[in-house]
Amino acid sequence: MYITKLSLENFKSYVNQDFEFKNITLLTGLNGSGKSSIFQSLRMFWHNLEHGHSVITQYGELRTLKNKATRDDYFYLTLDIEEKKDYQIFHNAKDNISGCEGDISISKFKKINLVYISANRLGPTEFQHIRNENVVINNNVGINGEYTLDILSKYRDINLPEIFKDEVSKQNTLINHVEKWLQVISPNIKLEIELNKKMNVASFTSNGFTPLNIGFGISYTLSIIVQLFVSVIQFDRDKTKIVILIENPEAHLHPKGQTKIAELISILTNYGIQIIVETHSDYILDGLRLAVKDGIINHEDTKLYYLELDDEGNTQVKSPQIDSEGLLDKWPENFFDTSFNNKMKLI
Repeated sequence: MYITKLSLENFKSYVNQDFEFKNITLLTGLNGSGKSSIFQSLRMFWHNLEHGHSVITQYGELRTLKNKATRDDYFYLTLDIEEKKDYQIFHNAKDNISGCEGDISISKFKKINLVYISANRLGPTEFQHIRNENVVINNNVGINGEYTLDILSKYRDINLPEIFKDEVSKQNTLINHVEKWLQVISPNIKLEIELNKKMNVASFTSNGFTPLNIGFGISYTLSIIVQLFVSVIQFDRDKTKIVILIENPEAHLHPKGQTKIAELISILTNYGIQIIVETHSDYILDGLRLAVKDGIINHEDTKLYYLELDDEGNTQVKSPQIDSEGLLDKWPENFFDTSFNNKMKLI
């Protein structure tokens, strides 16, 4: 794991909170409880590295991000990488002063590729963009998955590490692994990709049908599956360290598909990738717990956080632990208990 700890002080709904991260970390909780703020704060560190400031346009000015319940004028974001405090972002709203401090190890940051896949990723669409030399995304699928087909086309015939070769009946290539996992969602998926460089667009069909005719689940999940396997290839070839932030991988998937995506994520965290997932799905949680029980991932390499707001609108954090059998040491109130409670009312 690369990101080991994040500390938030007076940031949005957080007064003072530490988060430890493992190979795979699940963030859960009701809407507006602070899950996306964790992703936002992590992105601010890499945004500062790439652009010289930590203001991410869509989130507004830094002064608007200070916790409203505290009398303090400042917020601090502190990040530990590989158990070493590397970076701290601060902002004083009173004097409107922002900056960075601490032991800033730029070389270490540059060796880690932070990938963010938004919940607002592309659904079924006839065309996607092709990257050009002015688009620098480190061979990632893009925040909204807008470069998925371009990346898939580039890596499609590259072999995965030898350990994966028995997982597919055909060649051990990216495209065959992607199709295998898509077939968990929809049987008989066969991707055909076409690039039109003159028009700067890419498109795909499956068995002759366009994305508009094969359902939302395939399109919403394709970018995640491609990014996961491409990241394995990048780590195997170049030892590129990659942290992937995924919002709502369950979007438009049936329960089996959600469980299997969690299994895939669990498998691939063993191969040089650290993954942080924001989810509302108990099937994603179950998929992770089953992966632990089945020995796919060690329970000590997992972390769960359940977030909720107190009466003052500040985030409170609970962290159930998964044991080696996939069982939880505690089950907080409102933590994926709605289905059970509903069934009890129907009895």
